Amino acid sequence: MNKKTLIQETFIGLEVEITEARCKGYIGLKGRIVDETKNTFLLENDRTRRVPKKDVKFRIITSDGRRIEVSGSMLMHRPEDRIKKIG
Repeated sequence: MNKKTLIQETFIGLEVEITEARCKGYIGLKGRIVDETKNTFLLENDRTRRVPKKDVKFRIITSDGRRIEVSGSMLMHRPEDRIKKIG
């Protein structure tokens, strides 16, 4: 799985870590994606936090265990529209 195919997948249920962010408080945050909107991910670990996609770089752990870094700006579409716009 590469970045293009990853972008076309659903992210709910995947583990993610924030590696870069404009807001330094998000860096290092890890969790499982439990919901997604056009502009945010809802991450759950010891608590639930809504994280913006813009200006954030995510390390996503795929279902097969691979780690792929992707810029949140590449993901800023509604989940149901992402395949049409990117594909």
